[in-house]
Amino acid sequence: MNNTYKLAIGILLSLIGLYYAFSGLDFDSLWINLQRINIFYILTVFLLFIYSVYIRSKRWQILLRPSINISCKPLFSATIIGYFGNSVLPFRLGELLRGYSLSKDCTLKVSTIMGTIVLDRILDITGLFLVSVFFVFVFPLEDWLKTGLIAMAIVITIALAIVIIITKKKMNWEKYTNNILSQTKGSLKKILNFIINILNGFVQLGNTKNIGIIFFYTMYLWLIYFFCLYIVVIALNVDLSWMQAGLLLIATTLSISVPAAPGYIGTYHAVVIYMMVSVFGQETEISQSLAIVLHAVGFIPFVIVGAWFFAKSSVRLADIKNES
Repeated sequence: MNNTYKLAIGILLSLIGLYYAFSGLDFDSLWINLQRINIFYILTVFLLFIYSVYIRSKRWQILLRPSINISCKPLFSATIIGYFGNSVLPFRLGELLRGYSLSKDCTLKVSTIMGTIVLDRILDITGLFLVSVFFVFVFPLEDWLKTGLIAMAIVITIALAIVIIITKKKMNWEKYTNNILSQTKGSLKKILNFIINILNGFVQLGNTKNIGIIFFYTMYLWLIYFFCLYIVVIALNVDLSWMQAGLLLIATTLSISVPAAPGYIGTYHAVVIYMMVSVFGQETEISQSLAIVLHAVGFIPFVIVGAWFFAKSSVRLADIKNES
């Protein structure tokens, strides 16, 4: 599908989501709810989100260690730049921005780095799945959430199977891919080489001896994300239990996979409103306030800090287009 059509569909879904979330919005009630926010709690969430980038960078450092020893500083910079890109650019170009940014500070190819980024996202999905399984036993889930869990399980199984196969058959894999590359030319060779380098990035998980630390960082990240959401709930004085907050975290995370305008505007808000009103039985006015604040605290710090790191870096969007 043409990128223009994809962008148009994303924007359309965002507009539909915004209409669903904010049709009939009472600005007076919204203003009253926003005035009650505990600013100290919101600033705490900002810091926690930035801290989560550091933890993600530490996990990425371990994934890269079999290929290269690199300090956490360039990894943090590349990661926050990637978040910035995902917030302001369509088609999740922030992931490519993240890979290209790191390539400026190490000798690895962008495509190989992208393999570890894909692996990084697979670990996120794995962590989300484990968190979701926990909530299955303490709270009845909506059918669409159960479907999402099944989809995650399938994705995780396939992805980890690919990682295991490539890792166990590394020598045969390299011999086979080198043979293919030697028989191809031109654009096809370039495309195949890019895909092969990405798959080679998966091998990092099989080569690392720190699976336990990787698992710890993965679950620690989800614990941080849970506290970020729950602190916002407290800051707005919303009557939600910790179980409901956990389900809201799962639902909003799944909403990010839906095509939308940059920054997940509209689709994110619609899911918050649906969960709050239709599932938890909360009032629409407080639910709309929560949707706005939750999206803002997950958007503003990454855009501000990410833009600062992006401005300091040597990465340019024109270069990214050449890599994509």
